[in-house]
Amino acid sequence: MDADRIEEAKQSEIRAVNQEITNKLKNQPYDAMKREPKFASAEGEPIFELVQLSRHCHPTVAMWSADLLKGELLEYAGDPLLDFGLSNFLDRISFKQPKTDDKIKRDRQRMAAFEKPIN
Repeated sequence: MDADRIEEAKQSEIRAVNQEITNKLKNQPYDAMKREPKFASAEGEPIFELVQLSRHCHPTVAMWSADLLKGELLEYAGDPLLDFGLSNFLDRISFKQPKTDDKIKRDRQRMAAFEKPIN
C-alpha cells in the first residue's frame, strides 16, 4: 500500500509541475530558438503550413494534414522516427529489386509508339 501511495504522490506532483509549466507557456510568444520544442510555445501559433500540406501530392501527407486541421489525432502503428528516417530510406533504396529485361523491353516499346521521328 505504501508503494502505491508513493507512486500516486509522485504522479500528482508531476501533473502539478506540468500544469504549472503549461500555464506559464500559454502567455509567452512562440520562440523558435528553444532547444526543447515542448517549451517553444507553439500551441497558439497558426498552422498555415497544414493548409498547404493538405493539398500535397503524396496521399499520406495530404490525409494526415487534413486530419490535423480537423483536430483529429494521427494514428500510426509504427515509429515515425525510425520508419521515415534516412537509414530506413537508404535501406529500401539499396535493397530494391532491379527491373527485369521483359519489363524494360515492354516499357521501351510502349514509349517508341509515342515517339515521333526527328526528321
